[in-house]
Amino acid sequence: MKIIIQIIICLMLTLLIGCSSVNNIIEENLEKMEPVNKNSVYTNLDEAEDDIKFAIENLNNEVNFTYKGDSSNIIQKVSELVKKLLDENGEYTLLVSNYETNTTTYLYKSTVKITFQYNLTKEEYSKVQDKVDSIISKITDSTMSDFEKEKAINDWIVTNIEYDKSNEKINAYTALFEGETVCSGYSHLAKLMLDKVGIENKLVTGGNHAWNMVFIEGKWYHLDTTWNDPSYADISDKINEVSYEYFNVTDEFMNKSHSWNKTLYPLANTKYKGFRKEAMLSLQSIRIDGVSIYNFNPDIHEYYLDRNEVQGKTIEFIPRSSNTKLKSRKFSNRWEIDVESEEYEDIRTYTLYFN
Repeated sequence: MKIIIQIIICLMLTLLIGCSSVNNIIEENLEKMEPVNKNSVYTNLDEAEDDIKFAIENLNNEVNFTYKGDSSNIIQKVSELVKKLLDENGEYTLLVSNYETNTTTYLYKSTVKITFQYNLTKEEYSKVQDKVDSIISKITDSTMSDFEKEKAINDWIVTNIEYDKSNEKINAYTALFEGETVCSGYSHLAKLMLDKVGIENKLVTGGNHAWNMVFIEGKWYHLDTTWNDPSYADISDKINEVSYEYFNVTDEFMNKSHSWNKTLYPLANTKYKGFRKEAMLSLQSIRIDGVSIYNFNPDIHEYYLDRNEVQGKTIEFIPRSSNTKLKSRKFSNRWEIDVESEEYEDIRTYTLYFN
């Protein structure tokens, strides 16, 4: 009541001392009407980005700040700001399961409260980070190159995690402590491990899928540990093997099966030769009457087979990559199998001699 009387008096004073002086008096009294707020004060909503990022990265449930500016459509503006940050950072997208924005406006000021819900708890996240530290200390060392560390991380994830067909285990915690997860868990775990060894990387989301990009030897490449895991495709006879089909690949290669907003991520247009090329241009195994008998080493191109073991049986050669083609030629004392790849425009020939 006292404040209302003061405002009425201020309005009456307009006739005597002018608008600018009265505005100052009104502003002082409006300050008294507002609740005490010790949160950050911003005149531009973008200035609140660091507060929001800090909250998400530390799994804090609330962000509170005061905004002095145009309060029209303030809830929509704040929600759009949060969405932008989630779109720009794949890890945030995987951490945040839901968020809600509430505001209270007093003419020229708005108090803003953003409430977050997460896909895992602070305790679970802490356990994940401790487990990552332990794993990395065992599978990498300071003498390894970034490529060797990346390969060790890909191999560990693929051989220790299985894809959860129920889609109920969705994060890095279930991956590490229950042995199962979906793409969100694979990619988040890969990011945490890559961060730990100091490899620059980004977590990519798009088309209801998540994977990683890595900066290796001065170039960006895609890395999809989910699709490198045979358990994702439910290939039972390769369940304990590691695929490199989606290891250090280009935008062009990923475009065949993945979709993402390319304006948000770096360009990956250099074909990674070296290890991946060797892996892709290789045979995986030989099936004799439907049973896998021989597993090939990508570095060895000549093999010897027992003629009696294959005589009169159905022989099938299996490439390591589904994106390669095989051409086989049978001679009296050997088979020659060409492995061709459109991706690398190369051909590698394997020779299998009959004993």
